[in-house]
Amino acid sequence: MEPIEIDGCPSCSSFWFDAGELQKISPPENGNDAHREANALSIVMEMLLHLPFVIV
Repeated sequence: MEPIEIDGCPSCSSFWFDAGELQKISPPENGNDAHREANALSIVMEMLLHLPFVIV
């Protein structure tokens, strides 16, 4: 797996991914892109916050 760089803005404390990066950290799930992106975002939030994070 190639590294993923999370881009961030120190002024507003936001972060973002370049196109396709979020999908790279979550395996495909039967073609359900929305569920795949939610899983990937959950993984990233847990890494950044060091807390469990659930997207509903």
